[in-house]
Amino acid sequence: MAVRRGEQVGSCFVIDRLASGNAEVCRAFSTQTNDVVTLKIFRDERAEVEPVGEVHHPNLATVFETGVHAGRPWLARAFVDGADLDQVYRRLMRRVDPHPQGMPVPLACFVFARVADGIDAAHRQLRSAGGGVHGDLCPEHLLVGFDGSVKVINFRGRPPKPTLAKKVSYSSPEETEGRSMGSRSDVYSLGACLYHLLGGGNVNLGGGAPPWKLDDELQAIVLKALSRAPGARHRWPSELANDLDGYLATSGQTVGTEELSEFMRSLFEQPPRG
Repeated sequence: MAVRRGEQVGSCFVIDRLASGNAEVCRAFSTQTNDVVTLKIFRDERAEVEPVGEVHHPNLATVFETGVHAGRPWLARAFVDGADLDQVYRRLMRRVDPHPQGMPVPLACFVFARVADGIDAAHRQLRSAGGGVHGDLCPEHLLVGFDGSVKVINFRGRPPKPTLAKKVSYSSPEETEGRSMGSRSDVYSLGACLYHLLGGGNVNLGGGAPPWKLDDELQAIVLKALSRAPGARHRWPSELANDLDGYLATSGQTVGTEELSEFMRSLFEQPPRG
């Protein structure tokens, strides 16, 4: 049964519904944080829920509260007023353009450098507890706000139960083959997401070259992340972030939060920031 406006779930009061699928996603007000949060209520009573506050970083969407409501697991996490990267890509592909392209290269590099920063912090914070990987990195789990913020969601610290759609899309070769995973597995998934966003399609589904030629330096960075052999990839996501930031610096394509905010607001026809 769908939750209603004003209904209380834990310390959260539902404001409105944002999406519905395997879970109801709502905007809610939390009396615990005294702020607006994203409330996600799963339809499957066996659904895995992210732990509360296990990892902290500006590029990770913190989970504040979890529980069970009417037999359904739920969580409340930091609210991001924006869109996920799948929505960004789809909006770009719908543009009236005879040759639709992916996200502008400098902005894509900036976004994925920040995503890699967040994933790296989570890896290192969880290492003392035996390590942890995201294991489910895909465009839908990478959020960009209209304020230029970048957040990773669904970090459980262990791979989720496998799904065919995920496995043939952004998973590393070792995950699809049932081998052990580590930080380099998330690096591969980041590379696959970046490749997709640059307009190259899905690398695990035979995606082709992007509609324009990447320069040699950026191509080398992306291909290193996408190496089939884990040992040939960046060891840590932070190494991928450093490479992407270094590429932006040496190529003179300096961008940041302000430019990303302007891009998102223009793409989704939002009013400029006041």
